[in-house]
Amino acid sequence: MSNIEIPIACTLDATSHKRRVEWVRGLMSQALRSHRRDGPKLELVFDASSRAAVQTLMRQEKACCAFLDFALAEADRLITLTITVPSRAADAADDLLAPFNPPIAVPSGDTA
Repeated sequence: MSNIEIPIACTLDATSHKRRVEWVRGLMSQALRSHRRDGPKLELVFDASSRAAVQTLMRQEKACCAFLDFALAEADRLITLTITVPSRAADAADDLLAPFNPPIAVPSGDTA
């Protein structure tokens, strides 16, 4: 593993960032089933029928926000995307996770 730290910065320009956030919010309005925030970690639980879109979201976000950690898990016809802010940026977690906050009233809490 390299000792080079990845900068805490999104590589998208303002227009692309706005479009990405709109796309993410559209996906959430269609397929998000629940969410839970625990400090620097955000879990977004989607209907498994949105698997391809959630995988695309993760792939695109890894490319532009490489400093965030993304993980996928699937169980019981649900797919969970977990986004974690690195400890060195924990003070900025609210801002860094803001683009992924659900735009609509979605049940929050345990996903089990």
